[in-house]
Amino acid sequence: MNHERKKEIHELLYLRRDEQGIKSDFGMTLLIGGCLDYPGAIAISSSYCSLSGTAFQEVAVPRSIYEIVFSRITKTAIASNFHQEEESFLFDEKAEKILSKATSVLIGNGIARTEKNATFLEKLISFYPGNLILDATALALLAEKDSLPLQKKNPNSCILLTPHLGEAKRLFRCDNLGRNPKDYVPLAQEYAKRYDVTLLLKSYSSIVVDKEKAECLEEEPACALGKAGSGDALAGFLAGLLSYGTKTFSLFDLTCFASEVFHQAAKESEKDFPGALSDVESILPYLKNLLSYRR
Repeated sequence: MNHERKKEIHELLYLRRDEQGIKSDFGMTLLIGGCLDYPGAIAISSSYCSLSGTAFQEVAVPRSIYEIVFSRITKTAIASNFHQEEESFLFDEKAEKILSKATSVLIGNGIARTEKNATFLEKLISFYPGNLILDATALALLAEKDSLPLQKKNPNSCILLTPHLGEAKRLFRCDNLGRNPKDYVPLAQEYAKRYDVTLLLKSYSSIVVDKEKAECLEEEPACALGKAGSGDALAGFLAGLLSYGTKTFSLFDLTCFASEVFHQAAKESEKDFPGALSDVESILPYLKNLLSYRR
């Protein structure tokens, strides 16, 4: 993304808000995820969502990890009360009512890999008309269904898939590609055209692909992004950004912007926390600084 376009998004979304704006102008983000084995993933997503500029954040987790998650996230987050069976979410009239309030939804971070959650995901894709991000276990569940649920997606939805290269291999059903993300672009474009979705191929040089174009972000590698939790953080930040940003900018441009500024924050964090000392939580204050500078 060129510097001027990146600056325009930054200024309009963060620095030039309408002084008479109210909370409902800036969207409601719903995050769905978590299980006993991975209670931290959705908490990381929530922490980074808080920096996105979204007005409201609702978090849906299994009851078994409620105290763990809500002790780690922003005090303004709302607990979303979907009907559940153990660590699986159920899609019913109550779920439809909850989803009708959300302007963006993220699902998959730390969610249990169960058949009931796969069913919930299928119904979510077919029902939800807004900005929907599929990450982590949601991508695994989708790959298990050979991506067929995307054929029945709501025609008014904008769906973003955020696979790292291993997850991309499973989605595209290919085993012969290595670590160069550019090698995945032809398959990603074919996938994007087939299902009318956008993809963020996460790697040392991430690439955003939709049915018409692909943009390599040409990022310098950052060690902090090669660790567990970095994908959860970026997905949460993106989900919040999409909850209100698509009123002004395209999903494609917002994905490029979020990925670039997140990567830049990771690089900044490595100056103080090099190599093995860096982790995903150390990126948070650097991202906050990048988003608030130069008025």
